[in-house]
Amino acid sequence: MLVDARVLSYRISKVMKQKSISPLTRPSASRLKWAVFVVSILTAGLLLKGLRKEWTSSARERPLESATEWLNSGDSIAPDVPVDQVPDYTVKNFDSVSLKKGVRVWRVFAKTAYLYNSQNILHLKDVTARLYSSDHVPTLITGKEAKLLTQTDQIELFGNVVTTFPDGATIKSDYLRFYSEQRRIEIPSRYRVEGSSGPDQQFVSQGLIYLGAVDEVYLPSSVVFTITRKVNPTKTVVQSDRARIDRKRQVAHFFMARQPLEKAYVRITQPDFLMRSRLVDAFYGRSHSTAPRTSQYDEKFHFLVAHNDVYFQEGPPGETRIRYGTCGTAEFDSDRNVIFLTQFPQVYENEDTITGERIRVDRDSDMVEIEHSNAFNSGQNK
Repeated sequence: MLVDARVLSYRISKVMKQKSISPLTRPSASRLKWAVFVVSILTAGLLLKGLRKEWTSSARERPLESATEWLNSGDSIAPDVPVDQVPDYTVKNFDSVSLKKGVRVWRVFAKTAYLYNSQNILHLKDVTARLYSSDHVPTLITGKEAKLLTQTDQIELFGNVVTTFPDGATIKSDYLRFYSEQRRIEIPSRYRVEGSSGPDQQFVSQGLIYLGAVDEVYLPSSVVFTITRKVNPTKTVVQSDRARIDRKRQVAHFFMARQPLEKAYVRITQPDFLMRSRLVDAFYGRSHSTAPRTSQYDEKFHFLVAHNDVYFQEGPPGETRIRYGTCGTAEFDSDRNVIFLTQFPQVYENEDTITGERIRVDRDSDMVEIEHSNAFNSGQNK
């Protein structure tokens, strides 16, 4: 553990037993000030003993108003914190950096920090943490409380936890666990997670895992991904059991958990539209709108690609005129509201059947265009 001697001018107050000191029997201010300073010098190296990381810590000068001020008063939303005990140390305006081979791993700020040596717990309130990537770019996390187990590399945050990535994407939850060595964030499936990549892209899920080494997000359960169309705003919703988001490529992969085939479908819905398939890829973000059009996924911004056993259906509930179709792959441009069907596509409307190598369905103009038509059958000509 490294402690910079230049930051030892702050006050670290070791709270003594209440029978030895209280607001009514405390010594004079000058004697108390000198005692606190001496204790600070002698015990600074023990402040966070047992930590496996290199640490530097600092806090701003602040007068000691009363002994009870340094108690960990009130209930804690962080479990297993011994708030009924007197903490070994209390630090106001806590500021600490965790280093690995001289490189910053994370930095934590807190309005107040309480150290319990016997339990190896550091309890923080009003917390802001910066988690650094391998290229030294910070991800910002805030929360009401945090608990750091001094014998591990694990930090837990509790209460209104907000994670903000360098690109502005945010994640909100009531709990978050961070492993510094792996640069890994975990939110168990029992916690609801809300995420946003701007006003037109949001998701919710039960639980989350973020792998900082590869910049990927894994959503383990009950995933709902919503894209809002910019023109004539319409919400396109993707629902699946699980999802994996590649933040570097800005693509989300949606898939289902193991279950009977008749239920294992990812769903894409609009108010008057349904599409289902085994897998769905969602391309998002500005990079796709300017990418070279080297594939059939032209204008990839807000582009959804459904794979395997694709079925779609158009028409408001209860309407007799319904268009539906099947294919192996469907590309759905939610911005332009256009669907491209490939791999043995077939479209059915009333008694008409259309097949071809590639079928384009424009949902706004209600037009169906066919490339290299194989057959057109109208029930009226039978």
